Amino acid sequence: MWRRLSVVVLPLSNKTLTPNQKPRHYSGTAATYARIHSTVAAALQFILLILLASAAFVALEMSSAMPAEKYGFAPSPAIFVASQKTEYSGVRTFAALVLHVTQANYAMGARLSGTKPDVDMASFAGLKDKDQIVAALAASFAFVHKAIGTMTVENVFQSLGGPMTRATMAGGMVSTATEA
Repeated sequence: MWRRLSVVVLPLSNKTLTPNQKPRHYSGTAATYARIHSTVAAALQFILLILLASAAFVALEMSSAMPAEKYGFAPSPAIFVASQKTEYSGVRTFAALVLHVTQANYAMGARLSGTKPDVDMASFAGLKDKDQIVAALAASFAFVHKAIGTMTVENVFQSLGGPMTRATMAGGMVSTATEA
């Protein structure tokens, strides 16, 4: 059991292994390891795309459901009872939060795929209209979808610098999209 588990977990750690390599403690054949590596990589990409689709659906539905006049909403002490003494200076508005997710999608997708975003990310600061913001968010999720699609069996566990692999970067992208 532990031997099988290590084959799956080791490539997810900060060690970079290719399908032609195998962990030195793995006693199976290189061909078997390559087959397992290929299966794990394909399953990981599939799962990430499903999770991304779910996060995109929720984010786009939520952004579309928020009335345009409420896009400037940010929590403030005025909406809480006076005894709560909570500081809310600098809290993002709803629009700023949606644009933050949009920018994060493009930045992480670019790092994952090695492709430059097809938009000027600095231009997001000027977006004020709800329809433009929702369209930018939708386009950012399409970009992330393409970025995850660039993961292959050969590169899914390659390092992007330090302990970050393409697999961990893609997982981080999905996590960031679902948190906000």
